[in-house]
Amino acid sequence: FYIPSYTVIDLMGDSKIYETKNIKLFASYGIMNLGGENYIARIRPNGIEPGTPTNFYLGLKSSF
Repeated sequence: FYIPSYTVIDLMGDSKIYETKNIKLFASYGIMNLGGENYIARIRPNGIEPGTPTNFYLGLKSSF
């Protein structure tokens, strides 16, 4: 198989939303495959597995 070269860019970050002595609230966020690149993630015996398309996520974390 010939697999062409590619570059996949992910953008990630987190922010402090609220913080006191006993409570912390953070937000995590990111965009995966920012350029919308079509790529091969893995080659298996039964074929290829395409990479994930552009997607995003957002999450919250709290500590007490």
